[in-house]
Amino acid sequence: MAFEFAGSTSEKFAYYTDCLYNWYYTEYLYFTQREEVMEKVTAQDFQKNFGTYQDHAIRQPVIITKHGKERLVLMSYEDYIELSRSTRQALHVTELDDEHLQAILSSKVPDEYAHLDKELEDE
Repeated sequence: MAFEFAGSTSEKFAYYTDCLYNWYYTEYLYFTQREEVMEKVTAQDFQKNFGTYQDHAIRQPVIITKHGKERLVLMSYEDYIELSRSTRQALHVTELDDEHLQAILSSKVPDEYAHLDKELEDE
């Protein structure tokens, strides 16, 4: 059963737009903050300690650098499969299934980013 919202068309549009914004913002924070906690290792150290970093990559991706630049990422097979299946699609709000709609509805923007809402307000 699809989620129904009682209200005018413009109210529905505003509501769904807010929900989508919250959901995408939550996704953005997840992926941008995830890179900050990933372990980085030089290619030379990676070669010397392959088994160790292979074990680390099971828990979280490991970034391998060469000459100070990120070059490769070692990740678990499960992460790779999830990543390869997570192709992005642009859907109209009315095409979202209940699971995604509920995820959007339950998402919250952290208080530290509340000031960004002012950018959306009419002047």
